[in-house]
Amino acid sequence: MLLQVEPVVSRFKNLSIKTAKMKKILFIIIIILILGGGVLYYQKNKTSTSGEKTGVIETLKDFFPSSTSRKILENLPFGTSTENSEQQTDEENRLNLNTEFQPISQNQISGASVVMGQTGEKKTSVWYLEKETGYVFSYQPETGKKEQLSNTTWPGSLEVYWGQAKSGPIFILRRIKNSITENYLSQIDSKKSASTSLSELTGINLPINIYSLAVSPSKEQYFYLTTSSEGSVGYIGSFPLNSSPVKIFDSPYPKWQVAWLEENNIIFHTPAQVNQDGLVYSFNIKTRSFERIFGNIKGLTSLFSPDTKKILFAGNDLKLNLKYSSNGATPITLGISTIPEKCLWTKDSLKIYCSVPNNLPSGSYPDDWYQGAINFSDSLWLIDTKTGTTKQIYNPENATGKYKIDGVKLFLTPNEDYLFIINKTDDTLWQLKLTDSFTLKTTASSSSKLNP
Repeated sequence: MLLQVEPVVSRFKNLSIKTAKMKKILFIIIIILILGGGVLYYQKNKTSTSGEKTGVIETLKDFFPSSTSRKILENLPFGTSTENSEQQTDEENRLNLNTEFQPISQNQISGASVVMGQTGEKKTSVWYLEKETGYVFSYQPETGKKEQLSNTTWPGSLEVYWGQAKSGPIFILRRIKNSITENYLSQIDSKKSASTSLSELTGINLPINIYSLAVSPSKEQYFYLTTSSEGSVGYIGSFPLNSSPVKIFDSPYPKWQVAWLEENNIIFHTPAQVNQDGLVYSFNIKTRSFERIFGNIKGLTSLFSPDTKKILFAGNDLKLNLKYSSNGATPITLGISTIPEKCLWTKDSLKIYCSVPNNLPSGSYPDDWYQGAINFSDSLWLIDTKTGTTKQIYNPENATGKYKIDGVKLFLTPNEDYLFIINKTDDTLWQLKLTDSFTLKTTASSSSKLNP
C-alpha cells in the first residue's frame, strides 16, 4: 500500500503546481483587464472634458511616473518625441483669448520679440527662446496658439538679440560656457528634419570677447563692442550669415554699454552704479562723430525715444524724469519711480509704457536690483508725453492669480494692441491685452498731470 501512495502524492503535487500556475496566470489576466479598463475609462473622461482625444501615449504618461513612462514610450512602435519641453496637444498650447493678463511661456526664456515670418508671409508672431534647451517657439497673439519651431539644443543662453534677414528671422545667442561668453549668429533652417516636423538651427560663431551688443531699429544690422589693450573697439555687421562685421569705432574707455534706437545713431552710456556719475553719448554712424548728450547723475539709467529727441532717465533715487535732447530745458518730473529699462516707448515717440514697483524697498539702486538682491512687484503705467498725463493701467496683484511681476524687456505688437513683458524674477514671458474696453476701466484716481 505504501508503494501506491507515492504516485498519488506525486499526482497531487503536480496538480498543486498546475493550480498555482493557473492562479498566477488568472491573477495577471485580471490585473491587465483592470488596468485596461482604467486606461479606457480615463481616456474617455479626458476626451469628454477636453473635447479632444489625448491618445494612448498621453494616457500612459498619466498612469506612470515620468522616468518609467519614458522607458515605455521609447519601446513603443511610434515616432513620437517626448523631448519637446512645451510641445503638448494643440488645445494645451492655445491660450484663453478672453484673459487680459496671462503667461505665454511655462519655462524660463532668454528673450522674445515680435518677428515676421519667411519672405512673403504677412502674419505677425512672437518668437521666444527657451533658456534650458535653446528651442525656439512661436506664439500668435490673435489665435493664442503656441508652436515649437526648432529642436537644436543650445542650453544655458543668457540673452538673445533678434534681427530680420530676407530669408526670415535671425538672431544672436549669448551664453557663458567654461567661463567664456559665446556668441552665436543663428537662424532656423528652412529644411525640416526627416523624422520630425521641426527644424535645426544653423549659424556661425562671433568673437568671444563681445561685452556689449545692440540691434538696429530695422533689425537689419547689429553693433558690438569688444575689449582691447587700448580700451574698446566697435564693429557693425549685417544679419545675413555670410557678411563680415566692419570696425567703425574705438575708445580708450573699456566699459561702454550700447543701445541702438535710431538708424544713424548709437547711444553709448556708462554702466549704472549707485555712487558713480553716469554719462551718455551719441555716436553718428555716417559722420563717425561722438557727442556728449548729458550726464553727471549718480546711478544714471536712461531710455531714448525712437526718434532720439526725448530721454527718459532716472538717478539712484529711481525718480523718472523726461528731457529733450536738443535743448537745455529743465527736465520734467513724472511722479513715477522705476528704472527706465523697465519702460518702453511707442513707435511714434509720444507714449511710454512702464513697469512700476508698487512699493519701493530701501536699497542701493540700481545696483541691488541688477544683482537680484531686490525684486519688485509692479503695476503697468502709461505716460502720455503729448497730453502730459500718467495713469496706472493694470496691476497684476489685483488679477485672479494675484501675480507678482518684476517687468523688463517690454515690447508691443505692430498694432500696439498687445504688450509683452518678461518677469525678471523667473524669466517667464507674459502678455497684457490692450483693448478699448480695458483702457476704459482705468480709474481717474490713478491719473495725474506731469509737473514741469
